[in-house]
Order: sequence, then C-alpha cells, then structure tokens
Amino acid sequence: MTLTIALMKKISRISIAILLVTVMACTEDFITRSDPDQVTDEFVFSDINQVQAALNGVYDGLQTSNYYGRYFVLIPDLMGDGVKQNADNSNRGTLQYRYEVNANTGIAQGIWEDVYAVINRANVIITRIDEVPGASDATKNQILGEALSLRAMGHFDLVRFFALPYNVSSGVANANGAGGHLGVPVVTVPLAPDAALPRNTVAEVYT
Repeated sequence: MTLTIALMKKISRISIAILLVTVMACTEDFITRSDPDQVTDEFVFSDINQVQAALNGVYDGLQTSNYYGRYFVLIPDLMGDGVKQNADNSNRGTLQYRYEVNANTGIAQGIWEDVYAVINRANVIITRIDEVPGASDATKNQILGEALSLRAMGHFDLVRFFALPYNVSSGVANANGAGGHLGVPVVTVPLAPDAALPRNTVAEVYT
C-alpha cells in the first residue's frame, strides 16, 4: 500500500513537471494563433474571387431552416387556412397554428435573426465592394446589384412577416392606408451583433 502511494506521488510529480515544461515552451505565437476557419474583411476585399465567395455566403443564408429552408415558408401557411397542423409532426408550429405567438417564440426570433444575418452579410459587400483592386466595373456592379437585391428582399420578407399589410387603415397606431404604421428596422450598414434599432414605418421599409 505504501509503495503504491509513493509511486503515485512520483508519477504526479513527473506529470506536473512535464506540464510546466510544455506550458513554458509554448510561444505567444502558438497561443494566439488565429482560427483557420475565419477570414478577415481585409482578406475578402483584397480579391474579387473572395468577394464572389462572400456573395455566395449571402445566398447561402436563404436556405437556413428559419428562412426559405423551412419556417419562413411554412408558418404563414400554418397561420392561414391552407394547412392543418398535425400532432404527428412533433408538434412543431403548434403555437403559430393557434396564434399563440409573442416576442419569445423561438421560431419568430429565429426568422428575425437569420433574415437580418442575410441583410448584414449583404451590407458588408455593399459598403466595401468599391475597395476591391483589379476588378472591372462590370463585375463589381454585378455583385453590387445582387447584394442590393438580396438586402431588399430580406427587408421585404421581414416587413411582410412581422408587420400588418401596407394598406391597413385601422386597428393599429398610425395606420393610414399607406404604410404609416410600424414595420421593421431598415438596416443599410453592417451592424454589431448586439445592435438595437428602432422600427421604421412600413412605407419606409418599402421605399
């Protein structure tokens, strides 16, 4: 028993010594190594092919499960009269089917976040496309046009999902039949993840 305890103590001391040597041998460069899966804006906008890849990333955002991949298309049908909710579907969409939706409902929050993520990606390209060296104006304009269209579609989808129709004239503050009531925030510049903006009117979103 005494021999075993002594052996364990010796092994412990050796392990600690090895750990200390390993830690001391680590250079700052090793510890602060950047994530190879992450790229900087400077890298992306240094080459038009990288910008094209970034634009593909904007399109990729359309297929998430909270956007055109599932819920953005499904939930309006559940809340209309075109679909009957079935318990065999793991009860997904039940709250929307029953109109028990509020700010804390997960699907609504997911749609909000994913569509604004698409808008934000597009805004990064829109605000920096002119910086790309060596690319023709035609190529830049093509990418810019696609990014602007994707940003516009994102706002259009959000305002249709989270606001009353453009021509509502009663039942909500400032409804005037011409989009005077509140819609969603219009975002035309890249934002930090924790940004909080006021809502624009429906008419402003359409404009």
